[in-house]
Amino acid sequence: MKAEAANSGTAEVVVPVAPSMLVRPVETPRAADKKFWIINAFDAVWTVADVETTVANLNSNPYCREMNPLVGTRPSRTTLYLSNIPVMVGAGYLSYRSHKRQGKRWYLLPSIAGGAHAAGALWNVAGSNCR
Repeated sequence: MKAEAANSGTAEVVVPVAPSMLVRPVETPRAADKKFWIINAFDAVWTVADVETTVANLNSNPYCREMNPLVGTRPSRTTLYLSNIPVMVGAGYLSYRSHKRQGKRWYLLPSIAGGAHAAGALWNVAGSNCR
């Protein structure tokens, strides 16, 4: 290459660069990290547990009824899932966006939703008179 540069009449300039001067890409933390998936899995597991224990209670006793006025007093399993899954996905999406923007409390929404479903599932198993 030097021979070509010498023949073409151009001078080759070599500038020494220290490794500390190299530009390194700034790594942004991943929004969908392990903590994100654990917290959203907590929400998903308790949502399924709540729906399944509700369906079991409704099937075990004809006098049992669902307390959520949005789904009716005797909803089907499909109705319960179709009303709960969009809320769960929405909470996951909003927590993802918050976590991606380095929000400090990105975990609150799926944690609160999962906690509410945990309370519902535990009520269905232990506190309800329907079993």
